[in-house]
Amino acid sequence: MKKHIFWLLLPFSLVAGNLHELVELSHQNPMMQASRYSAEASGLQKDALTQSYLPSIVLGGSHAYNAEKTMSTPEKITTGYAKLSYTLYDGGKREALEDAYEATLKSSQFLLHATANDLALQVSYVYYNHFSLQSSLEA
Repeated sequence: MKKHIFWLLLPFSLVAGNLHELVELSHQNPMMQASRYSAEASGLQKDALTQSYLPSIVLGGSHAYNAEKTMSTPEKITTGYAKLSYTLYDGGKREALEDAYEATLKSSQFLLHATANDLALQVSYVYYNHFSLQSSLEA
């Protein structure tokens, strides 16, 4: 039984020496990375919404040659166009979406901090259990 406990506790003694180092290492956990990416994605979605309501200009053109020149179709055709689009009124949709994305961003940041605190709590729990078991083995 004592051999099994030794193998369970060995990683803690090899990785870090104190609780602060273990908590810092836990922040490199894939769960934390996923929470960071989720917060980044929320911010990028809000930026994309802001950019989608900016005015846009589209310029284009074409040039064509017809094999046979007739009365109704000329031999060379050149066309060009310009298109300007701007949202004048959307019924409050933009402001509502911005508020929703802002709430989503705050929620994902809160979730990131909650995940960090939860991981720190779990690390602290395991860290102190390690010392409790170690003192029990010595006694």
